Amino acid sequence: MTVTDPRGLPIPRVHVTVAGASDRTGETNDSGQVNFVGMQPGTYRLRFDGDSIISFEREVTVRPGQPTNFDVVLNPAPPPPAPPPPPPAAPAPVAAAKVGPPGMPQVLSIIELAERQLSGNQPRRESLVSCSGNTRTMLVGLNQDQADRLYDGAEIE
Repeated sequence: MTVTDPRGLPIPRVHVTVAGASDRTGETNDSGQVNFVGMQPGTYRLRFDGDSIISFEREVTVRPGQPTNFDVVLNPAPPPPAPPPPPPAAPAPVAAAKVGPPGMPQVLSIIELAERQLSGNQPRRESLVSCSGNTRTMLVGLNQDQADRLYDGAEIE
């Protein structure tokens, strides 16, 4: 058998599988040909596979006492799909904020601190509760109504 493309050019390296009374396999040569000798008479299923072609199957009948010659025209395989685009580059790491030295751990009662702030006649008192690195926590004690709001972003409960 001879395997060609639609333009009539031979296709080498096509894998041919023959299934039937005499199973065989082979590959076409540079001229697009492959021969199977000593086949028993009967109907065979031929399968043509290869990287450069679209796989194809065909039935062939081998008659007793005579050679069976035939030509097969196979279609070229479509080109492989384009590779996916590379993933986007990872964003540059964000530099961490400069952090000051850690403070000494201490324990205190917020209730006792608030009670101490309420004593006296100051309308407003601020006490540092904790600090760590670049943050600090303040306890603001109000003994009277305040005339003006000191912090625009403060929440009142």
